[in-house]
Amino acid sequence: VQKAFGRELVKYMALMRDRGGFPVVIMFNLNRSSPLGRSDVEAVLRSVKSDRPTTLAEWREVLPFSFRETPPFRLTDAGPGWVWLKAFDDSADSSQRLTIQIRWSPTGERPAEIAQTNAIRARIQLLSKDATIVEQHAEAFAGGQGDFIVASAGARTTLHFLRVLPNKTEVGLSTTGESHAMESAREAVMDIARSVELRESALAPIDAR
Repeated sequence: VQKAFGRELVKYMALMRDRGGFPVVIMFNLNRSSPLGRSDVEAVLRSVKSDRPTTLAEWREVLPFSFRETPPFRLTDAGPGWVWLKAFDDSADSSQRLTIQIRWSPTGERPAEIAQTNAIRARIQLLSKDATIVEQHAEAFAGGQGDFIVASAGARTTLHFLRVLPNKTEVGLSTTGESHAMESAREAVMDIARSVELRESALAPIDAR
């Protein structure tokens, strides 16, 4: 029991674990006069199913976007709103290893400033404010008009797609690596980018989630 703002609250707290072993805390704060009692709280807790995805296939089903794998890239890791696709084999030199990241997230960026934002991020990715913009133009991406950029610094190149949506979210695809490896993989990267499609969950207003 806790007193707060002149009222007595009855607090119940439960610690559970989901299928992946991650902790889940559930808390109830009830007025002393609430008709709900301990037995009601326990009944609610028994009904809880913490069903966090634990496999790549399960994550892929709940992502706010869909995509197609194109060899030599394959899905290797995923989480809430993002995936990594990697392309390498055990015999390949480390300079040939590339990772594509596709991500969706809330954003404070504005559609009108998408080109500037994409250029800044490309330079950050290359750790060079003087990186050369090799190519940049509007490009269809994820069901709408996005910005496409290729930038380079030294022997490294980065490739970015970015689209900012009206619901204050963004979707992007990026990969960075040695320039010769990027040149060899470009067609596969472009094919994956063309396959990205947003699901309804990505288009809903953020405050409705």
